[in-house]
Amino acid sequence: MRRIFSVVIAVVVVAVVVLGLQNGWFEKEPYNVIIISVDTLRPDHLGCYGYGSPTSPAIDALFDRGVRFTRAVCQTPTTGPSFCSIMTGAYPHTHGSLQNAMPLRDDIQTLAEVLKEHQYHTAAFVSSYTVSDESSGLGRGFDRFDDEFAGEERSAGCTNDSLFAYLEDRSHTPLFIWIHYFEPHGPYIGHSDSRIHPASPRSEAPLNMMEDNVVQHLPWVSPKLGLDHYVRLYDGEIAHVDRRIGILLGELQKRSLLENTLVVFLSDHGESFDHGLYCRHGLFLYESSIRIPLAFVFPAGKHGGGIVEGVVQSIDIPCTICDFLGFPPPEGAEGRSLLPMIEEGESHPGTAFLERRRYEEDNRFGVTGSRHAIRTAEWKYIHSTEEPDELYNLQLDPGELRNLVEEEPDRAASMLDDLQAWIGEAGVCCEELPELSDEAREKLKALGYIQ
Repeated sequence: MRRIFSVVIAVVVVAVVVLGLQNGWFEKEPYNVIIISVDTLRPDHLGCYGYGSPTSPAIDALFDRGVRFTRAVCQTPTTGPSFCSIMTGAYPHTHGSLQNAMPLRDDIQTLAEVLKEHQYHTAAFVSSYTVSDESSGLGRGFDRFDDEFAGEERSAGCTNDSLFAYLEDRSHTPLFIWIHYFEPHGPYIGHSDSRIHPASPRSEAPLNMMEDNVVQHLPWVSPKLGLDHYVRLYDGEIAHVDRRIGILLGELQKRSLLENTLVVFLSDHGESFDHGLYCRHGLFLYESSIRIPLAFVFPAGKHGGGIVEGVVQSIDIPCTICDFLGFPPPEGAEGRSLLPMIEEGESHPGTAFLERRRYEEDNRFGVTGSRHAIRTAEWKYIHSTEEPDELYNLQLDPGELRNLVEEEPDRAASMLDDLQAWIGEAGVCCEELPELSDEAREKLKALGYIQ
């Protein structure tokens, strides 16, 4: 009799568990979401993407635990507009932020607003005026948006300090936290704790750009020192912020904030050391400026070590986060969820559309017109409103040095048709941008964006 009773109890328990799982009686704790973003970070200067210098051990270790994307691109190589795309899933012409200090439109929903609606406590800690709420409009949906600091930027260490102080009083769950580090954005400086030190001046490797422009518009750059000197300074900035990321991850681990958390690592854009533009970004749509590092690190090590080689865009990031959490993406999002590529190995070569608007200050670098581009896994077509169009085979010419518009007329015409169709469907226009306020102009001048 006792054995029969035990069997009956066991059957009842199993039945209750099955019913509970089917009906959501035993809901698990919601996942936290943490976005770690590093400004101006080229993927090809990280060890996890094959770089030879020891710039990024902490970042590399994080990527080892997650899914790494090898062909991720931003929508535009300018900080404010790019982060607006990352946080809304919309192209710049849709969300309305077309240049720094031009906030996104009021009717565009952000990722923070979506998560806030689902009872998340939301907090952001940013390190530059370009992503402050005043400049970008990205404070919407955040319970705490920490963008108050002296000057136009703050160091990674100071940003960590603000975050750690916030975590001391943390009592809300689930959490959505966005951490933004400004290093290695220029001007590059030497750091005493960096593993990388500037090379000795090399007169045989000049920057090969107009010295008047360098001295006048980038006063911290001297053509006499050579490109290698500044590349190593840039690497030193990466090594410096990598140490702070290591400290961040250690603190999160100590507080058990990595066990039930989706961590997303990304950058807003890269940095140019080619095509006559050095130690800068935002003017062209070449790979050096538009490629970004991207990894999704899932709870419990799920999908760890995965690699996705298809072309993906920064507008896909919030759509993927929301899909993972079971929420709809932000209203107006134009990206797609990457979960099918991650979970099912879906083969999708992908196509990216890029845009870059004309700035009033561009002519100081000899750049004119707006640019739009279409990028596939193998090819890129760049259309300019005032300069010759460009076509590159990225497999054979990753440095984009040989323009094939004349040699590949059929392919050029086909890609231009696809690009113009997107421009037409999207309603992209190239009207003059609004004037900056005096305050915004002074802050962007201090950061080196304008003269």
